[in-house]
Amino acid sequence: MSVSKLKDILDKIDIPVMMEIIDKSPWYRSCSEEISWNTDGNEEDLENGEGSTYSVEAYGASTEYGGYLVVNANTGCGETVTYFFNLENEVEFE
Repeated sequence: MSVSKLKDILDKIDIPVMMEIIDKSPWYRSCSEEISWNTDGNEEDLENGEGSTYSVEAYGASTEYGGYLVVNANTGCGETVTYFFNLENEVEFE
């Protein structure tokens, strides 16, 4: 199944699904397996962890599929969510 098909399904169903597609936001991976993204598209805020920047701690295996990094992550509230991060929007900071 393509990620776009999965996105269509998630948009149409009325039950909570523990999955999120980060399609348009810049994001980066830290060396500690933390993945952060900024929903305003602000890379400076992303680098500084400010503004509309969010993060999760990835655990276990990750894979690349259909142009996305797919990871399971702990939300910090005891929940596991599967995230799809668009590889085109990955940024790196020195």
